[in-house]
Amino acid sequence: MSDASQGSTDHAAARQRPWTVRRMTGQPMRSRPEPEPTGPTRRFDVTCLDASGAPMSFAKMGPAVPDFENAFSALARGTLIQTTDGPVAIEDLEPGVQLETDRGAAELVWIGAITLLPRGPLKLYRVPADSFGLGRPMPDLMLGPSARLVRRSAALRQSVGGDQALLPVAPLADGMNLVEITPLSPVRVFHLACRRHRLLTANGVEVESFHPGALSTHHLGPGMSELFLSFFPYLTRLSEFGPLAMPQVEASDEDAINAA
Repeated sequence: MSDASQGSTDHAAARQRPWTVRRMTGQPMRSRPEPEPTGPTRRFDVTCLDASGAPMSFAKMGPAVPDFENAFSALARGTLIQTTDGPVAIEDLEPGVQLETDRGAAELVWIGAITLLPRGPLKLYRVPADSFGLGRPMPDLMLGPSARLVRRSAALRQSVGGDQALLPVAPLADGMNLVEITPLSPVRVFHLACRRHRLLTANGVEVESFHPGALSTHHLGPGMSELFLSFFPYLTRLSEFGPLAMPQVEASDEDAINAA
């Protein structure tokens, strides 16, 4: 067989083989060196799509501070996330899945995860079945410390300029409909991001996809901003998270919390 014939045969065979994506591992490449974290650190795990849309997965150490941990700690393992194909356990999701959101289907582009250690400073929050109405949630919903819940009330207008907002879970804990829990064993918690801020459904309850909110380069400083963005390889600046789908209320905003 001639070289040309052999090349044609090989090319045809290659077209018949199923195409697969090789999952990348290790740390994403950045344009300049990242600063080393100072103070306590922890491991952060990321599975996401990169800037070209290819899947990748990596783990690395980062500062054990709220600005970083909040991006990884909203929903506990076992939470059922509504996708266009039905509910899927959060630990089984993969980037590229289409999620059901407040604005229709949206592609899941980023999954972050950390492990909460027993009797550590970060708490969990259990919402018993039907606490917010029939099937809300169903079954019980276990939230991480950075979760926010949708609240709708005309009383919010004075605080946020509208009748709906995303409230942090901790100040809503009342010991009955929302119960604070100290983990007695390691618990895996996650957060999810779409290309734009969206409202997702977790066990029948509306929660938000990740958005850093008011976090800015001015707040973090240039070095920490670069480190923070290294966990989001599909972005180059904080502003690319886009606008909020709904106002975020901080735990310190007592007026808004009480109004809700």
